[in-house]
Amino acid sequence: MCGIAGIFAGRGNAVTPQTLQDLSEAIRHRGPDGHGYFAWAPGGSGTFGGSSEICRGQQLGLAHRRLSIIDLSEDGRQPMSTEDGRFTVIFNGEIYNYLEIRKELEGLGRRFRTSSDTEVLLQAYAHWGADCLARLVGMWAVAIFDNTSGELFLARDPFGIKPLYYMTVDGAFVFASEVRALLTYPGAPRTANPAALHDYLRFGFTDRGAETMITGITALAPAHFVLISADKPTQVHPQRYWRIDPGAAPRRVSRDDAAAELQDIMRRNMELHLRSDMPVSIALSGGLDSASIVMMEKDLRRQKETRTFSFIADSPEINEEAWIDLLIDRSGVKGHKVWVDPRSLSDDLDNMVRAADEPFSTTSIFAQTKVFEAVSAAGFKVILSGQGADETFAGYLPYLSSRLRGLLGKGQLARAARFVRASSRENQVSPAYIITRLLGQISTGSVEQVLRRGAGEPLTPAWLNKAWFDRHGVTTRGVARNRRDAPLKDHLANTLFDYTLPAILRHTDRTSMAQSIECRVPFLTTELVEFAYALPDDYLIDDTGRTKSILRQAMRGIVPSEILDRRDKIGFDTPQQEWLAANMGTWDAALESDAFRTIPAFDHQQVDAARKTMHRDPQAIGLSLWRWVNLARWADLNGIRFS
Repeated sequence: MCGIAGIFAGRGNAVTPQTLQDLSEAIRHRGPDGHGYFAWAPGGSGTFGGSSEICRGQQLGLAHRRLSIIDLSEDGRQPMSTEDGRFTVIFNGEIYNYLEIRKELEGLGRRFRTSSDTEVLLQAYAHWGADCLARLVGMWAVAIFDNTSGELFLARDPFGIKPLYYMTVDGAFVFASEVRALLTYPGAPRTANPAALHDYLRFGFTDRGAETMITGITALAPAHFVLISADKPTQVHPQRYWRIDPGAAPRRVSRDDAAAELQDIMRRNMELHLRSDMPVSIALSGGLDSASIVMMEKDLRRQKETRTFSFIADSPEINEEAWIDLLIDRSGVKGHKVWVDPRSLSDDLDNMVRAADEPFSTTSIFAQTKVFEAVSAAGFKVILSGQGADETFAGYLPYLSSRLRGLLGKGQLARAARFVRASSRENQVSPAYIITRLLGQISTGSVEQVLRRGAGEPLTPAWLNKAWFDRHGVTTRGVARNRRDAPLKDHLANTLFDYTLPAILRHTDRTSMAQSIECRVPFLTTELVEFAYALPDDYLIDDTGRTKSILRQAMRGIVPSEILDRRDKIGFDTPQQEWLAANMGTWDAALESDAFRTIPAFDHQQVDAARKTMHRDPQAIGLSLWRWVNLARWADLNGIRFS
């Protein structure tokens, strides 16, 4: 787990050592255990060193920041080259199945000098090229340079667990693990992306494939790789190497066999994700996902003592302490609970905005930050988290509408009616909740406008400056339209790759790495996701409306029945309204600042009117307030322009 950066200058140009050093320093927190540089010029064999000065006069400069998790010796340091010097790698992430791949490569005649997963990745690329990506189980952002061809290969893991951003400036290709590192580069773009800005302010969407909040800075999308040539470093054409087909015909497998197979996959995933030369902790809520990780870790007995870390909310509606206590008692782990003082939210805001790289949508990142601070204070570098299970096994309530749509699409009207009644009881929601969201999925733009107005939720709020967005060609788009032939699986894929999970993974990466902690997610492997997406819909959400049905069955006998049979869905939530109300003075200062007043995306009179209403009635405080403040601080701290 590390940070990476690099500069590939155009022909006839050279890397400036200070610019590469600035990129490296900006991601120091991602790798405090060591650093290194690699430099190359055409006709040379490449140079390694501990100072960016080796890059003076060179066309390529690579920088690495190391967080030691596997192979703690100096042998595991990066940049690392193959024995013949042809390939050089800088790598951020972990390859969990590196022992199995190493054994296969040794059988093919490859020799190894270290015990690191980095060398396994390097040798795998040297042997199979980009095809090696299909063999990897892990999370990665990797750059590998081929000294013979003069090509730089960059790749990102299938789910985008690890970040990788790039831009082209003055004929150079520049990349780094974080946007804030790229902003240290002379001439880096700083103009806000109007379309991304609109989606953030209106819907809270922050992470969509290759787009970022800054025009000219691009994310290498999950499941993509790219080859950059020394002759034409500004020509960037990413290629996708893995995808899910939501419309594929489901497998013919019994429910019992599917549950047994899922349990086997989860057991393998846990064994791989527990590989570490450092102790591994676990993020524990009272829900099914983290409970599965804790109880399976106990079952595997890979550690003498396991420590868990849990956020405890003050609000009784979202407090899961009783469930957390139950799991601590049943598993025998040593639990650590984290409480948060909401008044410190405003004090920590700027540090969180810097760490987050781009604006974020909710205050949950504050609680997450405090949890990772506790993990670091306890001396841990690795933690497991249950992220990805909801988007894989249909854990969110809006998926109920997609399941209903699938039944209606097959003409199963009676079954659909029974599903609505049963789902309402099971999930403690009204039938109107399910049906309204179904109408939202199938409605046209004009019908959606009517539905939103009826619900008191216009598609374009009064506080948005619609004229400014119109001038920049931003078309207001509503909810995603799921495929008619596979509404549930397509809905899952949208949240897995486009909407929900990308933002969650970015938040987790930044808040964990700000504390130099590696967060691993055992639910996010291609084997597990391909398995889940190949199941019949009713294995994910059964006819009683039970979400994550097959996962619950697979964990029966491992996870306590009280957890498996919970009917409420809380997730990692915070008492946002109370927290925001406790810091109104700070928010007022941010929204009255010159930095905010000059942002043309707002109708500032309407913002002021809404803010006055919030002061009179705290119940009127919503997440729009958080987004306004977050954007104001992000723009100010990073010198963002809106013209």
